[in-house]
Amino acid sequence: MPPEFYSLAERKFAGTISREEHDRLEKYLLQFPAAMEYYLSLCTVEAAMPGALRIHREEQSQTGAGNVFSFRRRLAGISSIVALFVIAVAGYAFWKQADVLPLPVSVAESGPLCRVSLVLGASFENKRIEPNSPLEQETFSIDAGVAELVFRQGTHVLLEAPASLTVTGSNACRLAYGKAVVTVPDSAKGFVMESPKDRVIDHGTRFAMDVSLDGERTLLGVLSGVVDLEHKDETVRLFTDYAVERNGDNIKSVPFERGDFLTEMPSQEYAWNLDGMAFDEVHKLRFDVTRLIKTPGEIHVIFKLLVGANGLWVKRISLERNGEEVMVSNIHRRSGSIIKFTHDNFFPLELPGNIPLTGKWELVADAVCTRHVNSQPPGSTISSQGIFIFEKGVLHNAVAEDFIGRWQFSHDSKTYVDEFLPDGTVKMSINGVLRDFEDKLPVWSFKDGVVTIDFRRPGWVPLKVILRNKDTMIFLNQTYRNAQRME
Repeated sequence: MPPEFYSLAERKFAGTISREEHDRLEKYLLQFPAAMEYYLSLCTVEAAMPGALRIHREEQSQTGAGNVFSFRRRLAGISSIVALFVIAVAGYAFWKQADVLPLPVSVAESGPLCRVSLVLGASFENKRIEPNSPLEQETFSIDAGVAELVFRQGTHVLLEAPASLTVTGSNACRLAYGKAVVTVPDSAKGFVMESPKDRVIDHGTRFAMDVSLDGERTLLGVLSGVVDLEHKDETVRLFTDYAVERNGDNIKSVPFERGDFLTEMPSQEYAWNLDGMAFDEVHKLRFDVTRLIKTPGEIHVIFKLLVGANGLWVKRISLERNGEEVMVSNIHRRSGSIIKFTHDNFFPLELPGNIPLTGKWELVADAVCTRHVNSQPPGSTISSQGIFIFEKGVLHNAVAEDFIGRWQFSHDSKTYVDEFLPDGTVKMSINGVLRDFEDKLPVWSFKDGVVTIDFRRPGWVPLKVILRNKDTMIFLNQTYRNAQRME
């Protein structure tokens, strides 16, 4: 049975079905006995089956099972879902000539039709987009960055700016323009993505779609699975690695350039490793950040040491495009030393709006490690590994109240929870056990988007944190990974 049927049935219940979709739903009910059976099971869930079965028995005694009536004529003028299913029952009694296993009823989870799951520098008309934003039957647009949407039935859609998408159901949408990569789990088979002139119907798929701004061109490629492209009266079925391009009314096969699409949200963390390198030499670290260069504006680079005895001294940070230096951090000497001495590891960069964003982009760091004289003899080599975080879109308009609440993160084998209280103190626990600070809880203060935690203990270095968004907190001067807000 076509997977689209499940989406149409769900949209009928939600009241979001169009006239054209209603006709296709009717066709499936007439053509497939299993469609009737599935519909009747949905009717049971809606508590409409008792009345439907009663009327079905009356009609059966009056007309007989073999008296087939026109489904389309009987459907006309009926507005209630219960009445529609009554007719389905009568038709089903005629069609069911062999045992057909009933299809499982999948009840979609409650909540919004869709939500914004992840963002990377995503904004529209200079307004920043926050993750975890709910979406109902509305249009979602981005003119900068990347956003991931998750539909109620589990479909993931990764949008790359500029793009505009309208949510039309819990498993359906319309892509007006832009690039999208869609991942459909088994629970959401039948996902439908429309464009101004096409319809794409999923059959358990990962596919990529690119719609031109005027809707005159659609490119569709299949990462895995099977998908149908409908244009006017023509339907083209595509399989893994197939791609077609539709220009006007002409559809032709084309090579599938997978590299033209983001197939997953780019990571903002990069690993560096200087193990075995010589001390006191400048080592040039290069990182390909092309996937993260989506919009002009402010960028922050945060270096962290995670493993090893030798801190990383970063002497210079620059950003190159196609091998040519575009900008240099206005701070010329920073350091990311061993844990309790980490400082000045936060590098600002400003990407001008007049530089093309195309091409290959690399972040280049000139770094040095110095031998600990008392513990590392001559001839020994560096022991130093860590990460740097490439932040595009730090929450600059954060206020102190945004930090209040409970934040959880893991480090090594332990789970930490830090709770920022409105009175300016901080409670901390490790593996569920509250840390004992006696009568002197740590205190926190806020300035210029940065929170500083003062432990009020001799020799304890203050902890500094910032927000990536309302639900993600970044540690500036500790090896800890990002913390997530707890409910």
